[in-house]
Amino acid sequence: MKRMIVWMFCLDIIVLLLSTGVQAQKIRDVPASDILEQIRNGEDVAYENVRITGKLDLSKIKLKTVPNTRPALYNYIFDLEKELKIVESDIVIRKCVFEEDVDFSNTEFRKNIDFQGTSFSGNSNFLGTNFTGKADFGDANFTDVANFKMASFTGWPTYFGDASFTGDVYFWGANFTDDASFRETNFIGKADFWDANFIGKADFNGASFADVANFEMASFADVANFEMASFIGKADFQHANFIGKADFWKANFADNTTFFSTEFDEVSFTRTTFSNVSLKETDFNQMNVGWYTLKDALVYDGITYIKLIKNFREIEQFEDADAAYYQYRQLRQADKEWSFSKLIDILSGVSCGYGVKPGYPLIWGFILIIVFALVYKLGNGIKRLKLKENGDSRVSFWDALYFSLVTFTTVGYGDWYPEDRYRKFVMMEGVLGWLLLTLFIVTLANVMIRP
Repeated sequence: MKRMIVWMFCLDIIVLLLSTGVQAQKIRDVPASDILEQIRNGEDVAYENVRITGKLDLSKIKLKTVPNTRPALYNYIFDLEKELKIVESDIVIRKCVFEEDVDFSNTEFRKNIDFQGTSFSGNSNFLGTNFTGKADFGDANFTDVANFKMASFTGWPTYFGDASFTGDVYFWGANFTDDASFRETNFIGKADFWDANFIGKADFNGASFADVANFEMASFADVANFEMASFIGKADFQHANFIGKADFWKANFADNTTFFSTEFDEVSFTRTTFSNVSLKETDFNQMNVGWYTLKDALVYDGITYIKLIKNFREIEQFEDADAAYYQYRQLRQADKEWSFSKLIDILSGVSCGYGVKPGYPLIWGFILIIVFALVYKLGNGIKRLKLKENGDSRVSFWDALYFSLVTFTTVGYGDWYPEDRYRKFVMMEGVLGWLLLTLFIVTLANVMIRP
C-alpha cells in the first residue's frame, strides 16, 4: 500500500513538471520592429515559437542597395524597383506566426532564409526578391496571398515541401537555378507558375492543387516530377517546355487539362487519370501512356491522334496503336458531311474495324451463313443431286447450313444445287463470302505482321 502511494506521488510530480514545462514554452510576442532593427544592424535573426506582431516591411528601414539587373521590360511589367535592398543577416524564424503582412519585396538575401513551420497570416510579398542562400519554407502556412513573382532562387536547393497555401500564390517568372521541392505541398487557392524557370529538378510529387494550376510557358530543364499529384481544378501547361523527363505517374486531373503546344522530350502518363485533356500541337519524342488512359478523355484532334498512333508503334504498344487508330477513324467519320466518302468509311468500320479488327469479318461471315441457310431451308430452295435411298427429298436445317457454308467459301462440292429462283441468292452469298474472307486475311495480316 505504501509503495502505491509513493508511485502515485511520483506520478503527480511528473505531471506537474510537464505542465510547468508547457507553460514555460508558451508563445511570446515579438514586435516586427525588433526584427527590422536587427536586420538594419546586420545582426542574425533567430526566433522559434514566437508570435510576431505588427507589419514586417523592409522598406521601413535604410539598407544598402544594388542595381536591379533584370531586363527593363520585366521591371515595367511587374512594377519592380530599380534597386534591390541588401540583407546580410542570416534569418531563422521557425514555427512562428506573422500576425500581419510581411513585405520582403525587391530584396537580395545574401545568407540563408529559414521559415520552417511558420504561419503567414497576412499577405506575403516576395516580389522580385533574390535568394542567394538557402531558402526553406518547408511546412510553412500562407493564409493570404503569397507573391513570389520574379523571385530568384540561386545557388542552393529551394524547399517548399509540405507547405500550405490557403490563398492564391504567384510564382510568375520565378527562377530556380537549383532543385526546387514542392513535395506534398497543398495549394488550396490558385497556384500560378506562369513563365517560371526550373533549371534544376522540379519536384511536385504528391502536391495537391485544389484550384487552378497554371504552368503556362513554364520551363523545366531537368526532371519534372508530378508523380501522384492531384489537380482538382483546371490545369494549364500550354506552351510549357519540358527539356528533361516529365513524370506524371498516377497523377489525377479531375478537371480540364491543357497541354496545348507543350514540348516534351520524354513524358510519362502511366496510370494517370484524366477527365478531359487536350494535346493539340503538343510535341514529344516519347510518351509513355496506355490508350486506356486517354481514350475517354482526349479532345479530338487529327494530328494529335496520328502522333499518338506513331508513338505507340515506336514503343511497341501495337494494341494501343490499333485502338487509337480505330477511335480516330470513328471520330473523323463522325465529323464528315454525308457523302460517298462517309459511306465508304462506315462500311470500312462495320466490316473490318478500319483494318484493325479481324474478328469483324468473321462475325459478319457467320451471320451471313446462318441467314442464307434459313433462306434455303424455309424456301426449300436447294435440291440433292442424288436422292437418298429411301427417296426422301426433304431439306433439313443442317443440309441448308452445309450448302450455305460451301457456297460462302466458294468450295462447291456439287452434291447440292439451287432451285432456279434461288440462284441469285447463291451468287450473292458467293460474292459476299469472297469479299469478307479477303477482308479477314488482309486485316489479320495487318494486325499480325508488325513493322
